Amino acid sequence: MLREARATADAVLARAQELGAADAAAGAARERVHAAQDAWAAQLAARGEVYDALRDAVRAGVRRALARDPAARSAVTAAARAALGPRARVTATVAGGVTAESPGRRVDLSADALADRALERLGVRAETLWEPS
Repeated sequence: MLREARATADAVLARAQELGAADAAAGAARERVHAAQDAWAAQLAARGEVYDALRDAVRAGVRRALARDPAARSAVTAAARAALGPRARVTATVAGGVTAESPGRRVDLSADALADRALERLGVRAETLWEPS
């Protein structure tokens, strides 16, 4: 009877150790997944900050270029008229560039819109800015 009780106790202990090891492995796997998710979220947040800083810098650069260069301002106005026709109403924007309107149509060639479109054209190539060299 004592041998049988010891055997049962040993079997219960072995099973408990197996279950404990399985639980520990599952817990470690969950922790790895959470750590990877946290790292990915931090990386995305950092990328967003870099992109926002880049967008701000590009916008400021376009504003400066339009403020300093009369030819650039003329080119933007000409582009607006080319897009909507000679009767389009072209209005200078405060931050540089123009908007233009004709019946049923509008074009935004403000400094910020021009900068944003330039960045959009980069597409996924913008990601090379924060990838390791």
